[in-house]
Parts: sequence; structure tokens; C-alpha cells
Amino acid sequence: MTLKELKGSLSGINIGLSGAVPECSEWTEPAPDRAIIEFVAVFTGLVIKYGGRIVHGFHPTFTPIILDQAKHHAPPGSGKVVTLVISELWANTPDFRDILSWSEIAEIIVTKQIGEGGPEIVDTRNRSLSLMRLHLLQQMNVMIAVGGKVHSNDGIIPGVLEELKYASCRRMACFLIGGGMGGMVAKLVGVQSWPSEQPWPWESWRQNGLTNQKDRELQTATDVGSCASIIFYHLLHHPELAKRELARLDVSEKDCLNDATILTFKK
Repeated sequence: MTLKELKGSLSGINIGLSGAVPECSEWTEPAPDRAIIEFVAVFTGLVIKYGGRIVHGFHPTFTPIILDQAKHHAPPGSGKVVTLVISELWANTPDFRDILSWSEIAEIIVTKQIGEGGPEIVDTRNRSLSLMRLHLLQQMNVMIAVGGKVHSNDGIIPGVLEELKYASCRRMACFLIGGGMGGMVAKLVGVQSWPSEQPWPWESWRQNGLTNQKDRELQTATDVGSCASIIFYHLLHHPELAKRELARLDVSEKDCLNDATILTFKK
């Protein structure tokens, strides 16, 4: 069966893509960057073509690919098919100004900075991104994590780790893929050693409907490009995952800026 023959829709499924290309020191394959980017491109295109929505936290390696796929695969008249959530800490950058030109297909949410200084101040960075991630997870009803930076020695909270923590609080269906290539996902699924105890029993709540064997195949995969079709088919045939009643996170509209466009004129 080809994709053109498939029946079904991902309408109502807001799929969060969490992750990043891991630090080179964490690579366990020669070119995981290419494989991860391929997954993001293929999976985003499938989700949007079949009526789903992609939710992402504005990582510079993923965002341009997500938007390009949205442009090419969004059905006519579908409106905004991507939600991007970004902290004010990065919202006055050239990358963000470029993103504003995509506002016809992307909803852009900017959460307020917490603390003084810029991203180089670790406490400000962590607190600002924690707020952003709370709002990011509130926009999702399914989450997929791939790769992810580890931040072993810099004091920065790893994004995949914190986003999975918030997904746990919501009891959201999650898919961890590509642990065989290194990064934070590899630490979480036990492919690589983790220097401390895992902060929560993530296996007890993921409840994504896959068999243990199939789930483990995704978790330890090195060919993440092939994972895209597996997860896509699974979501297409299990719309109940998006209808699960999820807990609400402690977020408020007051945490966000009303008009993101004014940030491009900030000095």
C-alpha cells in the first residue's frame, strides 16, 4: 500500500517534536546529524500532509526543516499547521526575525524571559526555557523525542529531559527514538550510561500503544529515517492517543508576550 492509498487523518493530533543533534562527543554513529534531520523532514511532511500539527520549541537545527516541509505539504486552506514556542531570550535574533515571515503557516508563541542578562547566564537560560517548555508541552497531545543534547558539564538543563518530565506530568503518549545514535535519548533508554539515577520512572507512563518489542526497536534504532513511517502509521491507526484526557500544566497567558513582532525592533 502506498501513502497515496492510505485512508485516515491525523486531524486533532498536535505532535511535539523534541530533540536536537547531540554533541559530537555523544555520537555513537558516523553521521547521526544527517539521519536525525532526515527523520524530522520525512515525519513532518507526513504529519502535515495528513492533517496533523507539528509543535516545536524553535531549535535552530529543526525549525527551518519543519517550516519548509509545512510549506510544501500543507493542504490548501489548512492555515497554521505548525506551532512554534520560543523564549523571549532568543526572540531578538536574526533567526527569529526570519521565522516571522512564516506566520501564515505557523503560530508563534513567545514566552517571557526570566532573569537578567542573556542566554550565557545559565540561571536565566534555565528558568526562561523551563517556562517556555511548560507552554510548549501544553500545546501537545503526543510527543516524540529524537537525539537531544546532554549538556553534561555546563549546568544547562537538557531540553529532552525536561520536556519528557512535563509530558510525564500530563500522562502524554511519548515515543523515544534513535537512542542507538547517542544523545539524551540514548541515556534515557539505557544505550549509553547515565551518570545519575533517572529522575522519574518514564517507562511506567509512556503508554504509547506499541508492543514492548516495537517500542524498544524505536528506542535503540540507528536508522531513524525508517522510524518515521512506523510512528506515522501507528498514530494514523490509533487516534485515541490524541483524545486521551491530559492533565493541565500550570501555565498562564500572562507568561507570554502579546505581540511577537515588536521584538524585532528591540535594542
